[in-house]
Amino acid sequence: MSVTMAVDDIFESLAALGRPIAKRKRNGLSSTTVAKRFSDVGLHCHPDVAAAYAASDGTDSCAGDTIGDLSLFPGYYWLPLHEVFEVYEAISSHATWRQDWVPLFASGGGDFYAVVCSDKEIAFGSIVGYLIGEPDIYIEFPTLGAMIETVRRSYDEGAFFASQKGLEADYGAMRRIAVEVSPTFLPFAVSA
Repeated sequence: MSVTMAVDDIFESLAALGRPIAKRKRNGLSSTTVAKRFSDVGLHCHPDVAAAYAASDGTDSCAGDTIGDLSLFPGYYWLPLHEVFEVYEAISSHATWRQDWVPLFASGGGDFYAVVCSDKEIAFGSIVGYLIGEPDIYIEFPTLGAMIETVRRSYDEGAFFASQKGLEADYGAMRRIAVEVSPTFLPFAVSA
């Protein structure tokens, strides 16, 4: 399934679950606009990132929103492209953050899913799971497309679900889905 179709399906799942974020999907941007924003800071935009931001420029937030209100998937919201680079500027000099990582999804508490944006890296386009204060940082998905497909299927198969607490996950089921989506990929540790 294409990245665009998977993004649309995720928002449909969120609407079916009655999640407020389903109505906060921003209009997409042209892939040229997305690629230029990355090149403006000396980085390369992976095609999956351009496709995702063409489908939606993240989500809108309003005063008083909680992370639970904003979550695209349990614990994380999707940064609009202008916020991506505001956050990038703020954290790119941190000792445990690499200059070629660009945050796409945020927890609101300093954790991010970021994309590797150096086309000289073997991991170009891979998704880093960055947990503040954790000694080990992992490449968790081979591409943003694989991550988005894992999220889409996690909603479809009930691994992600709504409760009175907000969005929750059956992480064992989500990991099984991730393996089915990318059967030859094994998460691996990286250093800053």
